[in-house]
Amino acid sequence: MPEAITTAIAALNLLGVSLPEQPNKLGILADSMRTKLTIGIKQIEELANLPEMTDPYKIAAMRLLIAVLVPAFLSAPNLFPIVTFKMVNLSIKYGNSPQAAYGYALYGWLLCGGLGDIPTGYRFGQLALKLMSQFDTRELKCKVINIVNAFIRHWKEHGEQTIPAFVEALQSSLSTGNIEYAGYSSINYCHYTFLIGEELEQVSTAQQPYIDLMQKLKQEYALHSVSTVGQTVLNLLGESANPCQLVGDRFNEETMLPGIKSANVMTSLFMIYFYKSMLLYLFKQYDAAVENAALAEKYTASILGFMTLAVHNFYYSLALLAQCRQFATKDAQKQALKQVESNQKIMKNWATHAPENYQHKYDLVEAEKARILGRDVQAMEYYDRAIKGARNAKYTQEEALANELAAEFYFSCDRNSTAEVYLLQSYYSYIRWGAKAKAKDLECRYAEFFSKVLQREQREIDITQISTLSKTTGSIAALDLATVARALQAISSETNSDRLLSRLMHIAVQAAGASKGLLFLIDGGRLQLVAEGSVDAATRVVSPVALEALSNLPVSLIRYVERTRKTVVLNHAATEGIFTNDSYIRNTQTKSIFCYPLIHQEKFAGVLYLENNLTTGAFTSTNLEVLKLLASQVSVSLFYVA
Repeated sequence: MPEAITTAIAALNLLGVSLPEQPNKLGILADSMRTKLTIGIKQIEELANLPEMTDPYKIAAMRLLIAVLVPAFLSAPNLFPIVTFKMVNLSIKYGNSPQAAYGYALYGWLLCGGLGDIPTGYRFGQLALKLMSQFDTRELKCKVINIVNAFIRHWKEHGEQTIPAFVEALQSSLSTGNIEYAGYSSINYCHYTFLIGEELEQVSTAQQPYIDLMQKLKQEYALHSVSTVGQTVLNLLGESANPCQLVGDRFNEETMLPGIKSANVMTSLFMIYFYKSMLLYLFKQYDAAVENAALAEKYTASILGFMTLAVHNFYYSLALLAQCRQFATKDAQKQALKQVESNQKIMKNWATHAPENYQHKYDLVEAEKARILGRDVQAMEYYDRAIKGARNAKYTQEEALANELAAEFYFSCDRNSTAEVYLLQSYYSYIRWGAKAKAKDLECRYAEFFSKVLQREQREIDITQISTLSKTTGSIAALDLATVARALQAISSETNSDRLLSRLMHIAVQAAGASKGLLFLIDGGRLQLVAEGSVDAATRVVSPVALEALSNLPVSLIRYVERTRKTVVLNHAATEGIFTNDSYIRNTQTKSIFCYPLIHQEKFAGVLYLENNLTTGAFTSTNLEVLKLLASQVSVSLFYVA
């Protein structure tokens, strides 16, 4: 135990407050129970109304307990919760003081991060903020704000809510000359801006002043931490020779890790192994990812309550599941699944209380687990839940990852058209996040596909250009896959169902050069027309009309697609195929027809019908790939807004 802690324990004894010299888990449990008994039936919010502490010995003890907290946290983890319990007990017994706000914040942290009692922990966090304002103590403000926002708030609120608080905490730290907490504020800001999925160029730019400040203030511990996440960002931006090694302008694991190991700085060790495991997983080095995640797992006690703990849980599970696919024996797979189940039990509790931060993580792990176990339909459901949840919560990096894993799953099922939709969504999500290295990785892994998608990389594509090109050519032969893909990306975040239907039909009709387009969806077991459009008129969403009530379309053909789930492509419908006697086709002498079943998660969802009455052979084999991509996107997008 460090000398500073030993000295503090001796001084506290003189003040009538005892701390164990050799704290253990049994002592932690006993003190936890004593604290609960001390709180008793008191309402947490009422603790703000306790009288003010007046005993000078206990006030001095509270100040000394605060001084011992950081050394305990870094070097004697078993002592840290015992110090916290002591502060809460002293406050309830002898009254509130400015230091009580800090004690209650720490207790809330332990409840959330260590004991899993998030509702109670969150209430103690709110109590701490109230007491901080009540006593208006400048020197403790930075400490309370950091504890509540780094270790409590994200368990109940979206992680993005913490960012302004860390900026405020840094300003408070600097104004009171608290260099140590300026370091903690910087650590929290740099890690959380990355973890919540903000655009990486912006994250990197925002991090640099904090890294510079830590160098200037000579805060070595904080500098290691902010530099580790800062290098992770640079790696994803493509500014490192090897994206899986933390070696670059901000951090060098080869030269710095030995010293950190020697000093046994557990939080720094966790961060290094955690970020390495994340990068290794993203770039498909699964064995090394699991190895580093297992190393990080040894140090999780040092980061209880921190958001990185949950993200570590997430990537550890994903890496284990990816490794499972490579295991030759059932025993090895069973052992990995056991660890995943343990992780998921914890993640489920987190997701219950902060679904915007953790539900999509839980769902993605469940999807990968279902894939391993051969539960394909369940996997489909969970992939889409994860994508939708990440998108709604603005976790762009995890939206990208969920789409990538869904694409891998569908490719493995030989559902290539569906897989390509997810792959494109993944690629453009990684681009939106700013992860150039990861986008490049996808380009290399799927070189043939992306050679088509990216052949016009420098062009600015939008729906107007699609319309212009299709009117000029009468078909999509002049359009490459990138044209349609980028147009689809532009609407992928649409959350209003009517606008989505309208825009999807507009893209489909205009991109295909169709003279007419109809979208049918299943409702109550019956096909219903929900949107229609033409090349010369505005697309419109209509009140649902049953197929059998319509006459101006080839009902027999659409029924065939509904029944068989097969795509129908006709170059000259009036003279070829089995539908020449359909009354609509016979009367209109229809030329080109494309009719595609919309399938999502193995379930029939509807039909996309396009026709071109000006050109025979409008829907050729060269552009069917694009049309199928469009139709698959219709299925996926409609699910997301459902």
